[in-house]
Amino acid sequence: MQTMNSLGKVFRDPFFLAIVSGVLLQLSFPKPNVWCLAWVALVPLFFALRNTRPGKAFILSLLCGAVFFITTMFWLIHVTIPGMVVLSVYLALYVAFFGMAYSLIKEKISFGARVTLAPALWVAMEFFRGHFLTGMPWALLGTGQASNLLAIQAADIVGAYGVSFVVVFVNICIFEFFRAMRMRAALSLRQRAAVIFVVFIWFAYGAYRIVGLTPYVGSDENTGMRKGCFSKIAIVQGNIPQEIKWATAFQGKIFKKYQLLSEIVNMKDEPDLIVWPETSYPEYFEPDSDNKDLQDFARGMGTPFLAGSISIRGQHYFNSAILFGPTGEVLDMYDKLHLVPFGEYIPARKFLPFIETILPIEDFSPGKDYTLFSLASEKCPRMRFGVLICFEDILSNIARGFVLRGADFLVNMTNDAWFGDTSSPYQHMQASVLRAVENRVYVLRAANTGISCFIDYVGRPYAVVKDSTGKPTFVTGYQAAWVAKTGSSSIYTKIGDVFAFICIFYAIMIMILGAKKKR
Repeated sequence: MQTMNSLGKVFRDPFFLAIVSGVLLQLSFPKPNVWCLAWVALVPLFFALRNTRPGKAFILSLLCGAVFFITTMFWLIHVTIPGMVVLSVYLALYVAFFGMAYSLIKEKISFGARVTLAPALWVAMEFFRGHFLTGMPWALLGTGQASNLLAIQAADIVGAYGVSFVVVFVNICIFEFFRAMRMRAALSLRQRAAVIFVVFIWFAYGAYRIVGLTPYVGSDENTGMRKGCFSKIAIVQGNIPQEIKWATAFQGKIFKKYQLLSEIVNMKDEPDLIVWPETSYPEYFEPDSDNKDLQDFARGMGTPFLAGSISIRGQHYFNSAILFGPTGEVLDMYDKLHLVPFGEYIPARKFLPFIETILPIEDFSPGKDYTLFSLASEKCPRMRFGVLICFEDILSNIARGFVLRGADFLVNMTNDAWFGDTSSPYQHMQASVLRAVENRVYVLRAANTGISCFIDYVGRPYAVVKDSTGKPTFVTGYQAAWVAKTGSSSIYTKIGDVFAFICIFYAIMIMILGAKKKR
């Protein structure tokens, strides 16, 4: 009996409950990607915050966030252990502020206000961390639902932040249900009906969109596609280890490997475009100099191809995507718009000279334009596409910017080899799924070590590069598949993150009203 009482105290301990929430949140992301756990993951945290003051709520929520982000982003240890810890604690601060703000007025507002304030606050915190200090919107709750097709379809209206909202809404409603039971005061019929109605409408819309947005497959004997505007595109996964990627002695072999893979898929599938990953060309590309090897290769294939490379113009370095035409000419270039701090440049370098001894890197220069590439094929006289380099696909505003300017599909070229054979590439791919749904366009990914695949405009991955065992990461290969010009447009593309702004405004208003009521 004493043992049972001791265990009961442990299970009721607020710090234990906060840790449980952090663990459940992590388990909902790859790996293991048990996404359904996200819908209950915050319930223990809400119980931990039930009878706490704001200061303790901050500590408990910080603990929950730290457990979540450290276990979710542990793969950063392959780059920097201190950096992983610092970044994880920084991101956990947003969970801490969420818990503290919720705790401030949770007892001063009605049931309806509580179950809408909590998700609005969570969205506000996700939005702020996605934009403050250049932004780090990794592992949003909405992004973590990428495998749950029913739940993510409404992202074409409210974006990934809207999906986060409904996940937290379900969590807080479950907590309120059990809280009412413990207080021997069941929720009213109206309250239960309102909750069920919101959840039903959300998933009904998801089912409606999945059924209504039929994939472009199966009706044309020649193309395997429905009649419309299509192009066949090939992606190449070179699987170049990071430790040799920039070694001079391996440059020739790396280039030959990409050549061979491209020549095989070109001969086998006759694609309209071949896409290489980020910085796949192992040398610097200088537009005004002799780039005979790339141009000769393009001319020899007779097929346009898109290569990732570090380009040099004057004294400036750019992370670029370069489109070569079938006769070897450079058709256009895109320079990465959003650089990674401490990865591609050192912020405030002149004020932090000591950082150069820790990170001896040259600063890249950001691009200035949303460059759209054009592609012509037998099945489609013109398709335009935008390129998201590296982590640009986690930034919904950049993907939306390309589609607003006329992109018919998106390409994400990346190199996740930095982080080893971990959950990182799986988490990264989730962002591309949400970008496809938000904008209702196809997204294709060319990744050095995976995951390289195609994603349709409903969010379904297909034509994944993988080995004979089904492993998609750290394997060499290629895939060719059809990409459609959907002709669809989404509300989200037109209005952007208006829903997130509404959540921020609503949270502020409820906090103000709650504070007045407290006084």
